[in-house]
Order: sequence, then structure tokens, then C-alpha cells
Amino acid sequence: MKKMFISVVALAMSVMAMATETAYVQIKLTGATGGTSNVYLTEDDAYTNAFEPGVDVEKMMSQSNSKSVLLYGFVGTTPCEDVVAANLDGLKIGFTTNQVDENYTLTFIDVSGRPLRLYDRVTKTETIIVGNGTYDFSVEDFTYERIAFNERFVINRQAYNVTLNDNFLATFSADENVIIPEGLSAYAAKYESEMELLTLYKISDYIPANTGVILYNEDGAKALNYQKNFSLEIYDGSVPAYTGTNDLKPASAYATNHTGHIYVLHGDMMYTYEDEASGMKPNKAFLQIDAQYPAPQRIAFRFNEEQGVENIEVEGKAVKFVENGSVFIKRGEKVYNLQGQLVK
Repeated sequence: MKKMFISVVALAMSVMAMATETAYVQIKLTGATGGTSNVYLTEDDAYTNAFEPGVDVEKMMSQSNSKSVLLYGFVGTTPCEDVVAANLDGLKIGFTTNQVDENYTLTFIDVSGRPLRLYDRVTKTETIIVGNGTYDFSVEDFTYERIAFNERFVINRQAYNVTLNDNFLATFSADENVIIPEGLSAYAAKYESEMELLTLYKISDYIPANTGVILYNEDGAKALNYQKNFSLEIYDGSVPAYTGTNDLKPASAYATNHTGHIYVLHGDMMYTYEDEASGMKPNKAFLQIDAQYPAPQRIAFRFNEEQGVENIEVEGKAVKFVENGSVFIKRGEKVYNLQGQLVK
């Protein structure tokens, strides 16, 4: 019996020895008039990212006076004052305003372990968390009421970095839901076999997990904004699957099924994939057409939008012309690019 007890103790001590606290920070929220609230974040591989009673401590969501504020971290859907997780990456930090302050400060206290960063989704800024460091922010359109902001801050924002090509286009897919950033549009696509065209349908706000899309910076194509590099933040909330027709497949689907005709983006069109044996690049998307249809060498796009070429057949014969090295289509008095976007 004594040997068994010693063995159990030894095993427990061994587990404790292997457990490692890899990061810690106390974050204090202070209103301009002095109300404060704290959240304590611990990263330790002895625990999980799920809510664990007795380890994670739920926040008391009550405010005693007009200056009182609240700060909390979300473990799942539970707002907590103490968060103990195996990994703090992607942890959402929420706060509730008081009734008097428009301006607030976050202060980082007792920082230890691996580097952590705080991302502000409103200002789109990232702050490295260091001991005694601060981050000042304001609440827009403040109404002197208690308002909860549960999506504004995130620890170690997880994102995919995407670079558009010279036509301000890219294909994309991911295993997680992602947020479509400002300045970028995302499209599902339907192959029109009769016309050998790919019609693009705009999707809003989020790209669902395991969904192939085409990304486009329309302002870049119009020479209004030359931005080609974008960061697509992972969204851990619920996003419904895309229910429309979408012939674009995520890169993850290539290994299990790439029969028929396969096309990838090149320039401003989809071209037959010549390197099928090498597989598909991660986080890209490809077009898959059933073998029963002919296989054109390349497939052009058209946008399913009111200003698109496909909606102006009544305007007369189309005339193609080149200007500044780019090809345009003129119908009547209107001019479109090869993607079907009205340009002038």
C-alpha cells in the first residue's frame, strides 16, 4: 500500500514537473475618471482551452456605480476574470463601458513568458504586451450608457497573410472561418459551361471554413488603392456555410479529389493546371470542372453585379481596345475591364 501511495505521488509530481506556464499577464482597464477592472491571463499546458470550474473564474458582471467598468476574457462563451488556458492565442478580451467615460486605458502588469500581442479590431493596431505598458483607446459614438464590446480586442490575433497578384486578384481557402478585411472583396464562383466563363458571386463579412474563393481589390484595379498585401483574421464565431453554387474548391480538397479539369488563377483568368503531380499550394483555391464538359485552355471571369458586362447586352455591340497596356470592353458609352467592372 505504501509503495502504491509513493508511486501515485511520484506520478503527480512528474505531471506537475512537465506542466509549464508559458505566459502570464494582468491587464487593468481604467476609465478616464478612475473606474478600474482587471483580467488575469495564464497560459499553462497543464490545462485546456475549455472552461474548467475551479481554474477559470467567471467574471461577476455587475457594476456598482456610474464609473464602474468591466474587463474579461472569453473562455468559450463564458466571460472570465481569471483565464487559465493551454494556449492564449486568439483569446477574445471584452469590456463594458461605464456611464461617464469615452476614453480608457489598458495597463499590462506582471508580464512574463512568451511574447503576447493585443490587437484592436477597431483601430486595426497591434500592441506588444510589455510590463507597465499601456494602450489608450476611445469608444466611438459614446452615449453615456453601459455598453459591452465583446469583439474588439484579441490576444495574439491569428491571421492569414495574402498577397494579390498584379491584377489585384488571388485565390484563397482556409480550415477556419476568416474575416474579410476592409478593401478586399471575396467571391464564390459558378462555371457557365455554355459560355466557358466563371461568374463570380460576392460574399459578405466572412469566408466560411473550407470554402474556395477569389479575392479582389477593386480599388487597386482602378488605380485608386495599390494595396496588394492583406491580413485575413481568423474568426472563432459561428459562420454559416456558403449555400450557393461554388465550383471553387479549397486547397485541402485537392488531395482527396481532383478529377475532371483543374484550373488555377494566373493573371486575371483561370488556366489549366499544368503541375497536378505537385499538389495544390496551401490556402489556395482551384476550379474543378466535370470531365463531361470541354476543357478550354483558359477561363475568364465576369462579376455578377449591376455594373457588370453581363447585364448590359442591350447597350449594343462590344468593342475591345487596349489602353495603357490593359484590355477594356466598350459598350455604348460605358467602358468595362475584363472582369466586367465598370471603369468609366
